[in-house]
Amino acid sequence: MNKNMKKASWILFLVGIIGAVILGLLEGSNLWMNVPEWIGVLFVLVGISIGVLNITNKESVPFMISVLVIAGGAIALAVIPVIGDLIQTIFGRIAQVAIPAGITVALITLYHKSK
Repeated sequence: MNKNMKKASWILFLVGIIGAVILGLLEGSNLWMNVPEWIGVLFVLVGISIGVLNITNKESVPFMISVLVIAGGAIALAVIPVIGDLIQTIFGRIAQVAIPAGITVALITLYHKSK
């Protein structure tokens, strides 16, 4: 991957994660109640792009483990009193980016391992 493509994929990663955190904060604190569906679709597309562009073969297993922790954390953190719902919403939005990236990386890894 050339230097410009690597920089663009890193920026895409940052935009996806920061966007998910900001939206999770707004949604979890009831500042934005009716989030349009296209934003969720956009997060999924950003996640797929991250999986294709950012993750190398060497990084695939640690990345997939990280995705599992984020997905589990999105559910488990809801039990924290007072701020549990907010944290769950934030991690849920992060998971909306991370899980499609993880699935993409898993499929690419399966493809490479089956050759």
